[in-house]
Amino acid sequence: GRSSRALAIYDRWLEREPDDIDMRVRRALVLRQKGGLSQALGELNHAVATEPDNTFARYSLIETLLVAGRA
Repeated sequence: GRSSRALAIYDRWLEREPDDIDMRVRRALVLRQKGGLSQALGELNHAVATEPDNTFARYSLIETLLVAGRA
């Protein structure tokens, strides 16, 4: 489906630009949508650790923790 195609695009992008935090966050949100909460949380924790001032990453991590029932 669309989310699988999106993941493939994000994966290809991140192979070339592994430090693109916004793209990592977008990938994590697709993973979350597909039920991959653990993977999404791993990506988001990495994103926030790498760029602690990134509002998009922090908000996405908090939102995902809420979805996972861990907040």
